[in-house]
Amino acid sequence: MLDLIKVREVARSLQRVCLVLVGCKHLRSISWPQTRMRQLRLLRIDTRSSGQDRGEEECLHAFVDVADTRFLQSLEFLWTTTPQLKMDLCLSSTSIGNDDGRSCHEKMGCTNSTSTGQLLAAGLPLPYRDVCLLQTATKIDGSSSAMQFQPLDFHMEIGDGISDITNVATTQARRPISMVMNRVESLHVHDSSSITTVVPEYILLTNLLISYVGSLNRLKWCRVERCPKLDTVFATNKDPNSFFKLKTFWAAHLLMARSIWSGSPTKRGLSVYGYGSFIKLRVIHIHSCPRLTFVLPLSSNHFLSYGLETLHIFCCGDLRQIFPVEQEFQEEIAATHETKGMLQFPKLKDLYLHELPSLQLVCEAKMYAPNLETIHLRGCWSLRRLPATDGRRRQDGRPVAVDCEKECWDELEWDGMEYGHDPSLFQPRHSKYYRKRHLRGTVLR
Repeated sequence: MLDLIKVREVARSLQRVCLVLVGCKHLRSISWPQTRMRQLRLLRIDTRSSGQDRGEEECLHAFVDVADTRFLQSLEFLWTTTPQLKMDLCLSSTSIGNDDGRSCHEKMGCTNSTSTGQLLAAGLPLPYRDVCLLQTATKIDGSSSAMQFQPLDFHMEIGDGISDITNVATTQARRPISMVMNRVESLHVHDSSSITTVVPEYILLTNLLISYVGSLNRLKWCRVERCPKLDTVFATNKDPNSFFKLKTFWAAHLLMARSIWSGSPTKRGLSVYGYGSFIKLRVIHIHSCPRLTFVLPLSSNHFLSYGLETLHIFCCGDLRQIFPVEQEFQEEIAATHETKGMLQFPKLKDLYLHELPSLQLVCEAKMYAPNLETIHLRGCWSLRRLPATDGRRRQDGRPVAVDCEKECWDELEWDGMEYGHDPSLFQPRHSKYYRKRHLRGTVLR
């Protein structure tokens, strides 16, 4: 423990608004002075074995790299005394200088020079040479992935060597974790061999004690990858009012994950969220989660369908439905005359579904996407329906481009032109390697 109250030189440095503690690998807690802390403008702490300079960071005020979540108790003063705090928090036992020379942005896929070999090395299969998975893997919503995953004012990274935060037993230890998670704006979780959930249920219970409303309501983007024991990414069963500001979600190589979000259970056993949850969610990208069975259940009291623009899902063998629908909500949709019994996705433009052999439905309710532009399908042999679109608009302008195997196209089911669900409203394009089967040799008469 480091007691800064009795250290005069440190007190003077706090008057000069700068404190740097690097390479303090045995440091577990800090006792801070009660005064002068409001003057602190630059804080740099690194408790890992080989603390190295992370370079100049002009936009952030606090840079904290620790290998033990218990250290967060020593930082509680930051979010109680500094309302305009900017922080870059890294929970990892591995120093940034020991990661094969890759920067955080490179690990998050923020470089433009990604080769096919790198995709293969990352475990992304390339079963079709005529499909550029590089473009579909890096194209998020028309802008570069680097812009999507730039750390925001309050950024948090959880890496290798961090024990599962669900094992935190005491209320005193849980409180700072809850306070951090409810202030974080960008979150990157990667390469953790022990973590089973990113947000455990106790965070909500702690929020109730410290008068917080909802969970993760400042989070704007989240990326979770290469966590082999992760079962549920967000286990927020007790709190239906969450994720009000989330815009981009990315999950990759979660080999044991069965669900992304778990919410309040319904009679059907589904988990739903409350009014306002996911209202700003624009992009969902998921790949290599083989045990995933669904992504997010829909109910009548939140509006994910109104904002979603891009949906990318690759290599999830057990996925059967992307958006299951609560039974009562499904009955409500079926009785709607305005959209002819379909659920509206007014901003949905791009739909990429690759290597999902068990996928039967994108949404359990019939979908209506008037602004749909492109659909890419590969290896979705059980899929039988595409979203309906605006029939009048497609007849006067460009039809929806559909890139898929001919066998898949031939098995699709249609409701008819009056529902905006007719083959003439779509423009299929099949693989250039597709060849119609012919009889071999000559036919004997």
